[in-house]
Amino acid sequence: MKHWGIRQRALLLALAPATLIAILLAVYFINTRFADLEQSLEERGLAIARALAPASEYGVFAGNRQVLQRIADSALREADVRAVTIRDRLGVVLAQSGASLDPALPAPDRKTMSASLAQDRVLVFKTPILQNQIALEDFFEADGKRPVGSAETAVIGSIHVEIARDELIARKARLLLHSLLITLGVLLVTGFVAIRMSRGISRPISRLTETVEKIEAGDFDARVKPDSSGGLGALESGVNDMAVALKSARDNLEERITAATVELAARTKDAERANQSKSRFLAVASHDLRQPLHALALFVAELRDKVRTDENRALVARIDASVSAMEDLLDGLLDISRLDAGVVEPVLCDFPIDPMLERLRENFMARAAEKGLKLRIVSCSAWVHSDPFPLERILQNLLSNALLYTSKGGIVLGCRRRRKSLRIEVWDSGSGIPEAQQKDIFQEFVQLDNPANERGKGLGLGLAIVERLAQLLHHRITLVSRVGAGSRFSVDVPRISPQPAALSSRQAVEPPARDEDLSGTLIAVIDDQALVRAGMHGLLTAWGYQVVVAGSADEAEAQFHNLRRPDALICDYRLPGEENGLQLVTRLRETYATATTPCILISGDTAPLLGQQAKNAGCHLMHKPVRPATLRTLLGELLGVQRNE
Repeated sequence: MKHWGIRQRALLLALAPATLIAILLAVYFINTRFADLEQSLEERGLAIARALAPASEYGVFAGNRQVLQRIADSALREADVRAVTIRDRLGVVLAQSGASLDPALPAPDRKTMSASLAQDRVLVFKTPILQNQIALEDFFEADGKRPVGSAETAVIGSIHVEIARDELIARKARLLLHSLLITLGVLLVTGFVAIRMSRGISRPISRLTETVEKIEAGDFDARVKPDSSGGLGALESGVNDMAVALKSARDNLEERITAATVELAARTKDAERANQSKSRFLAVASHDLRQPLHALALFVAELRDKVRTDENRALVARIDASVSAMEDLLDGLLDISRLDAGVVEPVLCDFPIDPMLERLRENFMARAAEKGLKLRIVSCSAWVHSDPFPLERILQNLLSNALLYTSKGGIVLGCRRRRKSLRIEVWDSGSGIPEAQQKDIFQEFVQLDNPANERGKGLGLGLAIVERLAQLLHHRITLVSRVGAGSRFSVDVPRISPQPAALSSRQAVEPPARDEDLSGTLIAVIDDQALVRAGMHGLLTAWGYQVVVAGSADEAEAQFHNLRRPDALICDYRLPGEENGLQLVTRLRETYATATTPCILISGDTAPLLGQQAKNAGCHLMHKPVRPATLRTLLGELLGVQRNE
């Protein structure tokens, strides 16, 4: 009923009272007529019984059964009379006509009574037969007290008349049928009239509803045909006026939205161009700055092996520390630009977390001791599913951040098992971070405790890189901090069951020992920067390798023409001319028929897909500035693999 329309409601209002009144009148009429018919039948039966009683008096008194039988047979000819039974006062049947259902009623009395038999299909009327005694005048009675004409009565028998109710029931059925037909006819006529009247009300309202629904759906050209008067006519005109106003407002709004969309698209394109320009600038700037820094790192590494006095070693150590600081700053810029450019693709695998914790302990224990801090890294036997390199970078940045902003106390790195994940936590006893600023610290260049922008505390990119790497790996980063009590950074990593012990490709090959004779190992270096070539030549020579250098593809081919096949190639990605480092390495391999010659591709470029292209070409990509220790380890591993093959 809640979802009924106007027409259904109008019909309900019109038909419900009429239907109720018609049903009540029909019920009243039928009940009244049924009662009249019942009363009429009972009165008729009593009349017959009372009429037969005087007529049977003589026959009962005289015991004349023939007279009584004729009386009973004559009564049976009356309509609806089923049986007549005449009994004496002892209940003995003197005469009977018809199929009687009346049981013996031996108790004589002076009352006329009726009873129903056979499930109300027969009515039985019992009337007593009275003997009237006429008193004659006794002339011999002297006192004359008895009045003339006085008589005494006595019950000498009873008349039982059985009246069938079949005709009464049939008449009731006909009466009920006629009443129902009349009631139904009245309801049909009432319904027809109500429907005709409801149309005049529901049709205009339905048209109004349809028009409003069209307007709601966006069809502001919909109109109501004004064919009503009075209040409905005013409502139709109001709806049409509303549609006109809405259409005008929509057109105006669409024009404003279109103009705003065009302006927004233009600003979006400007923002995208600015963002792309920023990324390109960072990539190019990082590459150009890394070139001299790369050469400087090579010279410092070569110089470290040549100095002999403690004073010179201290000087070289300070130079090396400055170079490392510059590398860290450039690494931050490079990581941000690569993550923003979307060129970093995670390589997920299963690995134990404990070796990573050991490396972090080796890398940060000395730095913590220098600041007078206690660093505790708790071992863990769990295995995780992640990319180990970005995950280790996340933990490195969290530890570096803790070291920078903790002046006393200590730092703890530990793990907690959480159902199907491993929560790696870094606790510190630093100054803490206010709750209102806990989201800001993950933005670029944000440093809360460095108002003077001291470069010794970095650029403020560490936590921004942490957040981007966590999003890349789909790991959740959480922060809990209290001012004056310290902070806790945690990263949730998927945990797996421990796997059978298996060595990685780097663990399976033992690099050559530092005192091994490498004079027979030829390393070819191709780089367009003379400083880089000189630094690489001096460093590799100091390590014991035989080195040949070239500044371009043509020079490399000329140098290699009279030499034996090189054992490894170290090539810069950007070379003068149209050919890049990957293309040159591929051509040299084809020329010397050495598709398996180890190759290290060095670049400060963050161009998309460069890492995948290097991998597809069978080259190992290293970003400038290359750390000499890392280069030495990788060379040893690659040459060890080549010797094993």
